[in-house]
Amino acid sequence: MTFEEDYEVRPAKDFNQIEKTWMASFQEWGRGVMDINTYKGREQALFDTKFGQENLTVWLFGKKQEFEENENTMNFVSHLETFKRPVLLRRSNSNKVLVVDCYSIASVFCPVENRGNGYAVAMMKAIHKKLSSMCSLSTLYSDIGDVYYKKVGWDNYKTRSIELDVNSFNDENSQGSDNKTLVRRVEKKELEIIFNNDATAIKNEFERMPNSNNTRIILIPNYEQLEWRWVRDQYEGEVCLGIKETPVIKGAVYSDTDSLDKDESEVPSYIIWTHSFRKKKLLILRSRFNSVEHIKPLVDEAIIEAKTHSLGKILFWGIGDTEAPVFESVYGVKTESLQMPIPALAFFDKEENEKVDWLMNQYYPWV
Repeated sequence: MTFEEDYEVRPAKDFNQIEKTWMASFQEWGRGVMDINTYKGREQALFDTKFGQENLTVWLFGKKQEFEENENTMNFVSHLETFKRPVLLRRSNSNKVLVVDCYSIASVFCPVENRGNGYAVAMMKAIHKKLSSMCSLSTLYSDIGDVYYKKVGWDNYKTRSIELDVNSFNDENSQGSDNKTLVRRVEKKELEIIFNNDATAIKNEFERMPNSNNTRIILIPNYEQLEWRWVRDQYEGEVCLGIKETPVIKGAVYSDTDSLDKDESEVPSYIIWTHSFRKKKLLILRSRFNSVEHIKPLVDEAIIEAKTHSLGKILFWGIGDTEAPVFESVYGVKTESLQMPIPALAFFDKEENEKVDWLMNQYYPWV
């Protein structure tokens, strides 16, 4: 028997197959935090989001013969998920920005009883081959270190992160500067406008960047993914941890206007967050700082929000070279290479010796 000859990866055809993947992964990812019905409820809630309905594929790995005899077979040995999303791609020394498909891998799982047989590695090799015929790129976020996925085709792209301990800042520290009057806390509706405008602005800014010897990519911000993440964290907060009041403030914007029009041509500085009550952290999904002077007023709002909801830490991904000194001088923290999860990328069209830079490697695309 060889895996390549006898096994294959196929998309799930029947909801019972999908539900079986949830039952399997609960044993490791849900037990101790929630019961099986609560876990299935969370997965169903995510499945039902617009992002899930339009972009999710559940892949099953098993014997070819099993699938050929019955495409709805329940006899598979491991599974994973992918989410389809658009990516901006600019090849080395090219002026042209392309919008290409990317499949982000999530929930790679092999049940305990099937481990030690090489199924997971074989599945990852099979999905690598499958996706290479479907898209240009694939991303994933590794919770098992920086070796495993590299061996099967995904290169590590550790991002620079900063974690703030909100309890180390007293109220005077987080009162903001003279510019605080320009900062507004915002809810979902307004953030949707900002986030969509930001996606357009990012493409325009990418096109204006000078040529580079390296190929560069940017995962395009997608508001439906934000909703997917908010559903996940809200469900865990309310159903698993008994949080009674769901936070409605999802970010802050630095702007001299009371509201933003859909045709806003200039995207303001802003941050978007999610309340991870399970991790006891305020996670910054996207930050855009048009000026270093905007950093402190916006971050101070995040500190206030975290304190309001008893979240002890604030986590930023993708801190840039111009932003890092501000965090160090104002908040006394230095950037560190994010240890877990580790962003990773497979570029299927990569040429020999071609170097690829992953720009804007922030938290918003995580799945």
